[in-house]
Amino acid sequence: MEMCPKCFEMNPAEAEFCSQCGAALKEAGDGSDAEVYKEFARANLFRMRGDSKSAIDVCLGVLRRFPNNVTAHGLLGDIYGESGQLRESAQWYEMALDLDPEAQGMRAKLEAVNERAKREEASQAAEQIGLPPKPQTPWAYIALVAVLVLAVGTSAYLLGRQSPPGPAPTAMHQPIEIDAPPVQQPPVTRPAPPTEENEPVPADTPIRAGALAAAVQAEIQGAVTVIAATQDPRGPRISVNVADQEDIDPRVTALTAGLAAFAARPQVARVHVTVLGKEPVFAGTVYAEEARRIQSSIQAGQPLSSLLDGAFTDVWPTPSEGQAPSATTGPGGQ
Repeated sequence: MEMCPKCFEMNPAEAEFCSQCGAALKEAGDGSDAEVYKEFARANLFRMRGDSKSAIDVCLGVLRRFPNNVTAHGLLGDIYGESGQLRESAQWYEMALDLDPEAQGMRAKLEAVNERAKREEASQAAEQIGLPPKPQTPWAYIALVAVLVLAVGTSAYLLGRQSPPGPAPTAMHQPIEIDAPPVQQPPVTRPAPPTEENEPVPADTPIRAGALAAAVQAEIQGAVTVIAATQDPRGPRISVNVADQEDIDPRVTALTAGLAAFAARPQVARVHVTVLGKEPVFAGTVYAEEARRIQSSIQAGQPLSSLLDGAFTDVWPTPSEGQAPSATTGPGGQ
């Protein structure tokens, strides 16, 4: 038997997570994430549809079952942050870090949301007390300058009258050449390059691989590990590589990653997913039309594992090579 370090419940020695609180019992383990990955998928679908209340309810349901699940705390921090409730978001991130102090990604999110909160509070305080009025014209300074100019002009006039007359100026017979002023060219305005700050980006613009992988991983919230993600510059499509999960159908892993990629980048037309163990174990493509159908079915209460048939095209290995998935030739089997 092994004792949980969080709630001190005794668990079987081979257990990956505590049955009482959901905390990870193995080093570098994901705790109870694999047990509740369907709930996380539902919560992310609600987020994608802008239904933050339903997403929060799903996460709170996970915490009632596994109160020490780090991913649920972090997902609540994301949801509250997206809805502008920054202090609540920071509190959920802090609780996640209390459970797992080594979660550097969570720490970065906490710092970012605290910085946003400080900026908003400073802006609100400035509005409440009133911004300082526009600086008044320094009339005293202008009057002083005028007096000095007048004094200098008067002195020059008097000195000129006291000076002996000089030779009369000679007539100018040569024409004066005046250069034409240069033609002012209108400024050229160039569009800002696409970044994570000025999103959304056009569908045919490639996104930095690291940022895209992080965006997909954020939608998955730890249920599947994203190894790499790239957007093809030739068209609105994404390729995602994810790690194989022991004792879980690789098609479930691939479909979870595919739906997360569409949630992260809704403008793409298709997502190609490769599941990697020591070597590739599964590959397939999910089209946007099929992904929307699957998401609607999940929202209606169907388990993701029941929606695998017809979900992928260009499947490898093919069914004739011993793999169960049903391959089609296009989105929706067309």
